[in-house]
Parts: sequence; C-alpha cells; structure tokens
Amino acid sequence: MCSKVRDSLRLAPRLARVFPGMQTIRTQITMQRISRLVTLHLAGSFIFFGCGGTASTSQNDAYKQDVSEEEGSKNLEPSMKPIGDRKAPVGKVLVIAIEASDPDNDPLQYFVVGRLPRGAMFDDAKGVFSWMPEQSQLGMVVMLTFGVSDGLHKVSQSVMIEVVETKENHKPDLAPVGSVQVEAGKTFEMQLSATDPDGDELRFFISGFVPEGARLDEKSGAFRWDVPKNADGMQFVVLFGVSDGEIEDTEEALFVVGKPLGNSPPQVQDPGDQIFVPEKKNSVRIVASDPDNDPLTFAIRAPSPPYEGMLMENDVFLWTPEPWFAGSSINCTVGVSDGTHEVVARFNVFVKDIYPPMLALLGEPEVEGGKAFVFVLALDETGIEWVNIQYHTDVITQDKTEAMIDLGDDYFGAEIDVSGASRLELFVTAMDGASNVGRLPSEGYYVFDISSPCADATHILFARVYYDTLATGTAEKKEEFVWLYNPTNTNVDLSGYGIADACGNGGIFVFPNNVSIAPHSYIQLARDKETYQRLFLGTLTPDIANFSLDLNNDGDCLLLLDSDVNVVDAVCWEKFSDCSDYFSGTVSASPGEALARGRVKMDGQFEPRFCDRDLATDFVPIPYDSKPLP
Repeated sequence: MCSKVRDSLRLAPRLARVFPGMQTIRTQITMQRISRLVTLHLAGSFIFFGCGGTASTSQNDAYKQDVSEEEGSKNLEPSMKPIGDRKAPVGKVLVIAIEASDPDNDPLQYFVVGRLPRGAMFDDAKGVFSWMPEQSQLGMVVMLTFGVSDGLHKVSQSVMIEVVETKENHKPDLAPVGSVQVEAGKTFEMQLSATDPDGDELRFFISGFVPEGARLDEKSGAFRWDVPKNADGMQFVVLFGVSDGEIEDTEEALFVVGKPLGNSPPQVQDPGDQIFVPEKKNSVRIVASDPDNDPLTFAIRAPSPPYEGMLMENDVFLWTPEPWFAGSSINCTVGVSDGTHEVVARFNVFVKDIYPPMLALLGEPEVEGGKAFVFVLALDETGIEWVNIQYHTDVITQDKTEAMIDLGDDYFGAEIDVSGASRLELFVTAMDGASNVGRLPSEGYYVFDISSPCADATHILFARVYYDTLATGTAEKKEEFVWLYNPTNTNVDLSGYGIADACGNGGIFVFPNNVSIAPHSYIQLARDKETYQRLFLGTLTPDIANFSLDLNNDGDCLLLLDSDVNVVDAVCWEKFSDCSDYFSGTVSASPGEALARGRVKMDGQFEPRFCDRDLATDFVPIPYDSKPLP
C-alpha cells in the first residue's frame, strides 16, 4: 500500500474523533468567506487563525496557457459556447455541459477552476458539471471557471451559480450586436451568442424583416447573409431574438452595406483580452473614431447589469474587482455610439488570483506515544497543491519539514516525532492552484507546551517576575515586581527566607519576621507602593513595598532561599547562564511583559501552572497585568 494512502487511513479516523463537527466548521468558514483577507474567529475547539500574511504569485495566466510564438502560429485556440450565470433550485439537479470545438481538431481537455460546493461533481473527461443543492445551501453563490484546453491554448468562462428556493423560468440573455458594416456582393457570417440562467434549450429567430439572402440557424445562432450587389449604400435594421420556449430576449442590429450614403458607423479597435488585479483600479481604453467626426458615447452592455464598481469614464472602462472575483474570467461588451449607430467592442477580463490559501489550525496538537498529530484546514477556490509543516522541538532543535497528508474535504494532517520533548514550535505553508503560497502564522512559529502534566510543587514558587518595564530612567526600576505563590495546603512562614540576585552576586533581599504566605495564595513584592498600585489601577496593593533587588534587563537570575539557605526555587532570563545548576534553558520578555509560571492557551488566555521542573518552559512572557491576578 502506498505510504500516503496508509498515512491517510491512519490519520483520518483520528481527525474525525478529535473534531467530530469538522463538516460544520468547514461550512461555517466557507459561508463566511466573503473575502480571503478577513480573519474569522470561530467558537468551540476549532480555532481559525486567518490567512497567511505572505504570498508569492505566479506570472502564468489561468485562462490562457503560455505558448511560444512559433507554436501559437501553427495552432489555433479552441472555442467555447457561452454558458452564462445560472440559477440552481434546491433539490433539483443543475447540469452544465461544456460545449467546445477546436479548429485544428485537437483532442480537448476539460477543466474547472474553483472549489466545488458540497455535493457537486465535475466529469473532466466529458466536461460535465452536476450539482443538486441542499436546503442548507439556499442563498449560496458559487463562482466557478469552466474551461477547455487543446494542450497549447486554454480558454475559459466564469459562471456565477445562485442557489434559489424553487425553479422559476428566467429570461434568456442575447448578446448585443449593434451596428455592423458589410460589403455588397460578398458573404457575411456572424455568430449570435445567448445564455439562459436555467440552462434551457434556446432557439434563435429573426422577428419581422429578413434581408434578401439572409439565413439564421435557429439552433446554433449562426447568421449568414449573401449581401446583394445592388444593396451598396443601403442600411437594414434586423431584430434578432432568442427564446427558451416561454420568454424571449431581442436585440436590434443595424447592417450598413458598403459606404453609407448618410451617417457612417464608428470604427472600434479590438481591445484584446485584459488581466485585472483585484482590489485595484484597473482600466482599458476603448479606442474608437468616427468617419463623420460625430461625438461618441460609451456604455457597458455586458455584463448586464454591470458588476459593482464597473463603469465607463468617457472612453475608459474601469473596474476594481472585489477579492471573490480572483481567478474569474468575465466577458465584457462596450457599446460605442455616434447617436445613430452603435458598434460593440468585446473583450475578456481575467481577474488574477493574487491571494494565498486560507489556513486554519484545528486546535492544539494531540500528543500520544511520542507523536504529535497536527490537523489543518486549507481553503482556496483554485484548489490546494500541497501543505507542508515545518517544526522543531527542544529535543530536535533543527527545523524539519514534512508534507501533510491530504485527508479529503480540504483537511490535512501530519504525524510528527516529539519523543522526549516538552516544547513544540511549528508553522504551516500551503500552495494553491494559482501558485500563491500562504503561511500560518504569517511570521515566526506557533509554540505549544507538549510536556506531560505535572503535579503542583510542594514548595513556594516564583509566580511572576516583571523586570523589563515600559518606564525609562529612574522610573523603570520603580515598576519592577515579583510574585511568589504557595501551591501547598499549609501556611508557610517566610521569616528568614531570602531572594538572592544573580545567584548571590547582586545582593540578597531578606524577608522580615512574621511574614507568611497562606495556602494557594500569592505574596506580592514591589519596589515602590504607589507605582505598583498605579500599574494595576489601584486594584492591587503590595504585601511588601521595599523589595530592594535590581532586576537586570539583559539577563539575571533569582534564587529563593529558605531559612537554612537551601535553594527552594529559581528563575533566570535572557543571557544569564551562571545558575545552570538550578535552572535550565532560556526565556525572555519584551518591554511591558512579565515572566509568568504557566502557559498561554490556544485562545490567547494565560493559564497558571504551579509545577516546578526547573526549566525555562515553566515560564511564558505575558503582559504584566494579565489575569488571573492575586
């Protein structure tokens, strides 16, 4: 059996057991994913950390494959019949079949870009998409890009699918034709284009006047006209239409034969296909002129109505695509009118996918038998190519990188070796189908305490040390404080106890007589009473306000000594290593943070833990006033 398959079979049941509601959480994230830049916070065991802050983007266009000039000159790209946006009634099967042909008769490969909704299938051999939406998916809007490739060229169309309550017949949409100039005595051919939101079979027709020699294929929409020689200089108005059997849509076309006797239609250059970037103002100029020097007006004819933010400013087409259009291919039409004639310019806008995948770390790693099991949810409309985990522990100090196993339904898992370790640091990277790479977290590592649970100590402990304060100058030292904690069930008399600074090299603070610490209680030592009270907004008052030791920001160590000068507890920070007999490892805090005995949970809350292993991992840096307080 393939190792990846074997790993998947081993990890998938564990994921289902640890996260029984994984389909629910996946749906929650999917439904709320209006923008890939939004960070979602979800209740329960599933904790969503947001998308990585770094991304690298591919320069390849999803809608058109890069082809050398020599290859491109020999091979023509395939063509697709328009699909159009669709309505998908709940409980009814929606079928979208890609209809495509290739002028070189090359074999065609069908594809879809985008994450299929739950229950949907795509047959890439036949180019057929099918989906029966559930009631829970009512109101969902899905954007998919369907395409075809001949091996050298790719063409595609993006389709918005809206899930509706019941099946209703909607009006088909016939693409505008506008004014067309033809030559007398020659054959003119044109392809009408129409779509139907319901996917109904369409019939094309001409309503009213039909020019002599003109024919229209009612099934394909192919229009052919053998223009009479004696029609030179004449103009003909033809009303084209399309019907789904119940509702019709019509578009008027003006045919100008040869050089017109009166007003001539505008002349428009082909804008060509365009690449737009989401969340930026993109533009394309419609270059047009008028033989009669008539003033020209420009209007968006498709999509109809124009998408939000899509507008014309004189002859410039402008659009700032929203993030959810990333990876989409939009067919656009602009009408250019001189007041008498309207000529249309058609072009395709591909909205580049610049966004990295969204990554969610599903809770804390589950540790069992020297193995840590890590699970990730990775989401992207273009699909996920790979997910990697990079990690190290306090035993394996060099970073290791492993590919996470695809468990299906956008879930990935990894089983990593943490034998003998008490601390695990990791980050996750993933690449989507557009070669964008996301990272979680955006920088640094997630840090997990994976040590075995330990019992509370049977002696007094350092609970919190505030050595690197936010103040400066002489005020800095006044803000320093130390908390001790009694995890035992008995009152402890601190008479004769002392705290040695720098293992005795920096002085010793001796507790006054008749000072004791109650069971499961703190004793607060401060340099200055008023400053200490101000730090905690008057909610705390120090038990001892003349704590005299200087706590060095660059590195220091405190030893708690009993009345017989035995070392009861120790805490060291930064670069100080002279007390290695009592404390192992390195821990540090930033200005405004204190070293606190315990851990920071996945929800960001501090949790005190009063076991004592004489290790740096016993402490974490937290804001000095983090709860719980004495």
